[in-house]
Amino acid sequence: MNTIRKQTLPSPASTAGRMKKALMLAALMAFTILSVKPKRIFTPNGDGVNDLFKICIDNPADSVVSLAKVYSITGAEAGDLKEVVSGSDAACPNFLYWDGRDTDGRKARGGIYLYKIDVEQKVFTGSLVLAR
Repeated sequence: MNTIRKQTLPSPASTAGRMKKALMLAALMAFTILSVKPKRIFTPNGDGVNDLFKICIDNPADSVVSLAKVYSITGAEAGDLKEVVSGSDAACPNFLYWDGRDTDGRKARGGIYLYKIDVEQKVFTGSLVLAR
């Protein structure tokens, strides 16, 4: 004898609620830029003040940073953003930074620069001013 079971489909409201929770959890695990220091202008002159352009990040899922570059305003590659994980700064233990040097280690010229960070199909961009 076959028994027929009644199957109920989840309501749209409960499905939406589960989707919202899943999206919130994904957002908590996502790569995030927490702050950029200094805000725009940095002066890598060795005086200990604003010598690094520093992007504080949160990367709880250890997402792969496939690109972290600095470009001149004309689009030419100017340097690499280097990554520090578990650094000594308690307020910003994980960060990307640029010291104002090009890929050959020479001092980059003063001017406006753009940065681009690619992390697992997400792109983060911004601008900064290097003053010499």
